[in-house]
Amino acid sequence: MISVEDLIADRMGQFASGTAADRFEQARLLLALHPDVDLDYLEHHIREETMGDYGVESIQG
Repeated sequence: MISVEDLIADRMGQFASGTAADRFEQARLLLALHPDVDLDYLEHHIREETMGDYGVESIQG
């Protein structure tokens, strides 16, 4: 089963590619619905998926 952190990072990677603008809102909503995520892991994974362009702060509240 894929983790919420992985889903969020995947959406941010799709958004960062420039081909899926709606994925930003999906990532933001997933984080809002799951406030107990591992923020350190999520930060690392978002940075990895977006080539360092985005982090958790991009989608927080």
